[in-house]
Amino acid sequence: MSTHLYDIGSLLCIGLSEEEATVKLKADGWKVRTIVRDDEEIVITMDIRGDRVNLEVMNGKVFEISVG
Repeated sequence: MSTHLYDIGSLLCIGLSEEEATVKLKADGWKVRTIVRDDEEIVITMDIRGDRVNLEVMNGKVFEISVG
């Protein structure tokens, strides 16, 4: 598993539904959480993890992915 922010597998999740991206990323070994959904920030812990991907979702589709 790569923890690089621009891992090609992660980039391929942009445009997928939140559910599709979550399934794909978990299959690749990532822990996944959504931090923004439809412009609403979700309450999250502030710890940084190299094995976790943060999703930002608008209208059910992933538009931003970060590691942490």
